[in-house]
Order: sequence, then structure tokens, then C-alpha cells
Amino acid sequence: MKPNKKLVSFLTIIVILLELGQIRAFAQVSAPGTGYRVGAGDKLYMAVPQRSDLNRELVVKSNGSIELPLIGDVHVAGLTSTEIELRIYQALKELYPSVTRVEVTVVEASGHVVYVIGQVETPGRYSFVSAPNLWEVIREAGGPLPGASLDHVRIVKDRSKGGTSTTVNVQQALEYGTVDNLPDLEGGDTVIIPQSTEMYTGPFGVSVFGAVLNPGAYRLDGRKDLVSAILLAGGPTEIASLDRIKIIRQQSDGSITTIEVDLKEYFENGDPMSNPPLQASDTVHVPEKNRFIHNMKSGTLIFSIITAGVSIAALIIAAQ
Repeated sequence: MKPNKKLVSFLTIIVILLELGQIRAFAQVSAPGTGYRVGAGDKLYMAVPQRSDLNRELVVKSNGSIELPLIGDVHVAGLTSTEIELRIYQALKELYPSVTRVEVTVVEASGHVVYVIGQVETPGRYSFVSAPNLWEVIREAGGPLPGASLDHVRIVKDRSKGGTSTTVNVQQALEYGTVDNLPDLEGGDTVIIPQSTEMYTGPFGVSVFGAVLNPGAYRLDGRKDLVSAILLAGGPTEIASLDRIKIIRQQSDGSITTIEVDLKEYFENGDPMSNPPLQASDTVHVPEKNRFIHNMKSGTLIFSIITAGVSIAALIIAAQ
């Protein structure tokens, strides 16, 4: 039976990584990337090459500022390390004319760290002093892009908290003016803003079918690899077998070549050969897992067997 789309999770790279137990890259809150925006409680290290006596560790205070010697408070909350470097340099250059450069590193992130990926202006990692509302997080990431599907926004819990995934209709909240009722997020949550997709009928697309949420033909823009194609098709369903994906390709001489790809190898070990580039008119087939094994793992089959056994036992006892 075809899975009910409303019940099937809309998975993106992060959800795939959660399924594979490879969320480590997002769980490392101690080493934020250059796009990370600092918040209260974060620890920074300031290095001034021309004045090593000014080198020190700084902590972002609850009011969003850091304290510099002889200068006082400098507000840095919501800024990236590059932006903080410029702000500190401007504050120091009047007192220390020899200073020409300041280097700032985020040593440790604190507070409510939330990840936002997908169709927003500035995907990335954001820190909040208190638990943020879902719409607050989307706004902090620059707001949704024109192609965002706000009626299927997903919240993925950190794996240490169960790794559950829920769908939220943000579009409806916007239309009814109830954004304040959207759920609050916890530290480690990942917000996924999917893209609204349209079927493509031109000659430069790829077809994706099988165990994906929205099988069909899609035009690949930007990255033209296997992962991008699967995500355009809504991501894999919960019964997708990612280690047996097939790419069916017509060669220039008219012959057909089938390429089998283990996409799990790409996510587990970063093997680029397992996320190959696609060509125009390629067909991607994502097979389903063995339903017997899937049911055994999910407990559905076991529960059915136990229920049937109890029913049979009850009938035998009644007959006696």
C-alpha cells in the first residue's frame, strides 16, 4: 500500500543523517562555523597580533555585550565572528593606534542553539538566550524565500532527545495571525524549510521515482548531484533503502546504463563517489526496504503476531 503522504516524514539531509546516526556534525556546539551568530553565554577568544597583552577570553554577558579593557561594554549579540572583529577593531583603534587587525574565535557556544536549513535567506546556526518561537527562528534566519513551502515546516529534535520529527503549518499561522502559538524550540533542534516544487517537462531535468515523497520530473539548478535530486522530490520516505539507489542513464549511442549507488556511504563516510553528479534525462530509482525486515524493526509485525496469538488463545479458551 502506498504510504500516506501526510504521515510520511519529509526528510532532508539532516533527517537522513539522524536515521543513520550521523548527526555529529550538527551536535558539535563547541566549534561553531564562521556564519554562527553569538549570543549570551558564548565564550570568545580575542587575539590582537600587534598587542599580545590585549589577547584574552571574553564571555558574552546577558545583555549581549562583552567587556573590553579601558573601553567598556561592546554589544556583539547577533553578530558573526567577522562582524565582531570589525566592531572591536573600531573600538580599539582610537586607544591603540598600532592595532591594525583583530581576530575573534568562538570558543564555546552556549544557550539555545538551533539550526535552520532549507528555503530561508541565511541558513545556519543560531543562538538564543531563551527558548525561541518557531517563527522567531525563521525570522532570525532572514525569513523564508519565495519558493519556501511554509505549510510543511519540519522540526527535528536532537538525537539525544529522541530524534523525532514533526510537521508544522506555519503558513496557516501567518494567515490567521497566530504565530505566537507556534511551538517553542529547544537547544539542538533543527528547523527544515522545504521547497515548493513543480513538475518539470523540459529536456534538462531528471526523473525521480520509488520511495520518495513526491515522485516526478524535476529540473536541477545549482548542485546537480544525487542528493539534490532526491531532496527536490521531497526526500526519501521512511521505508526508503538508501544503499541500493539506481541511476538509469541513456548513453549517446542509445544504450542504457544502470549505476547502483550506496548513498548511505556518502553520509557515513563522506565518499563523494556515492553522491555522483547527474546528467540531463537521468532517471533515479529509490527502492523500498524489505517490508518484512522494516516491519520487524518497527515492531509492527511483532505486535501483529502477538495480537493474533492472544486472539487465538482466547478462542481456544472460550471453546473449552
